[in-house]
Amino acid sequence: MDLPEGLRRLWGLLNQRAPTYLVGGCLRDSLLGQTPQDYDLATALPPEQVTEAAAGLHVVPTGIRYGTVTVHTPLPVEVTTLRSDGRYSDRRHPDAVAFTDRVEADLARRDFTVNAMALGYDGNLTDPFGGRRDLRARVIRAVGDPAERFLEDPLRIWRAVRFLSQLEDRTGRAWHLEGATSAAITRHRAETCEVSEERVRDELLRLLMCRSRAGLAAAVESRLLFIAIPELAALHGFAQRHPQHDSDVLVHTLRVVGEVEATPVLRLAALLHDVAKPECVLWLDGVTHFYGHDRLGAKMAEGILRRLRLPGEVVDRVVGLVSNHMFPWTEAGPKGYRRLRAEVGVDGLRELVALHVADVRGSRAAVARWELPAAVAARVEEVLAEPPEVIRLAVNGRDIMAAFGLQPGPEVGRLLAAAQEWVWEDPARNEHQTIVEHLRPLVREDV
Repeated sequence: MDLPEGLRRLWGLLNQRAPTYLVGGCLRDSLLGQTPQDYDLATALPPEQVTEAAAGLHVVPTGIRYGTVTVHTPLPVEVTTLRSDGRYSDRRHPDAVAFTDRVEADLARRDFTVNAMALGYDGNLTDPFGGRRDLRARVIRAVGDPAERFLEDPLRIWRAVRFLSQLEDRTGRAWHLEGATSAAITRHRAETCEVSEERVRDELLRLLMCRSRAGLAAAVESRLLFIAIPELAALHGFAQRHPQHDSDVLVHTLRVVGEVEATPVLRLAALLHDVAKPECVLWLDGVTHFYGHDRLGAKMAEGILRRLRLPGEVVDRVVGLVSNHMFPWTEAGPKGYRRLRAEVGVDGLRELVALHVADVRGSRAAVARWELPAAVAARVEEVLAEPPEVIRLAVNGRDIMAAFGLQPGPEVGRLLAAAQEWVWEDPARNEHQTIVEHLRPLVREDV
């Protein structure tokens, strides 16, 4: 194995004192021919002896209660003392751990067989649960009794479906859930309600960032996705009887997720852009219409994202995209485009274009290669190229009050809004005196 020099040196130092193994995801990825993103060692040494053996390196006691320290080699390497775990009363951490010198006991506490292997410094692989077999077969299988593994920490349910997509991305080949493991996911999905919103959010984001949609499909099939976001359940099987669509709302949604660039903002916006359709459905002559689903969807998306404790900036950007995803790209003129840019910003406008393209491509198979019309693309670039000062209003509230002898109040806001609309039509009008003269006949004398 082609291991970083610092890791290999640390591994050798520890193994001189007691058996030490390469474990976890780094071993799994290495056996798949992939470059690991991080590295973990398991050792029979207690934490204080790990620290002693790593003298001269920066050691951080990241989980000392559970026998874990992080050694910077300078690459950070997590080193954990071999252990067996007690009960998981808090559904996340073992109540107590018992250090051991048996690597098999340590592997028995792990989540999935593909993560439950250990490579000795001598090159011998310890694989008591058939992890290498499952790597070859591309199977996600829980270690031991899947129900027991999932009840110890229900987040493992999310990890199982995430691995379907993550490992397909890395290997280019489809993976599947072992039968008993899949059944346990469906049976115990409600247990994930006991997991903190932050932990579910992080797993959901990791899943959304994958190219493969296999994990999302499994989360839908098991209804796990609807535990995290109940609002999406109404989309499942909700027909769109409209010439522009050939699938139900949820199938369309998952297509759009797969079409947009893998950024948290775009993937979340794609996932939630049609969340309000069932609430806004209107049947006219046998055709479904969803008037106002963009605005209501923005409110629903904000509630969902705040419940999942997404950062405020991410919430605002996603809400802006959902709110504006029905923008009339072909009908709007420069004024509409400038108003849109003012609302969502330069980056937001580019993201909105990307969401629109994905939305169209995901509507039906016949338009899977659809591209933005040249005229629309040109208009977008034209508005994006305008420097902010061109359309930033040349007057403010104080200017309005001084020009017309007004006191602070709604009338000032009304006049500013009218001025902004007028300037969006033609940025050449954006001059102080020109705006004042335009507003003069609009001032209400009774204010």
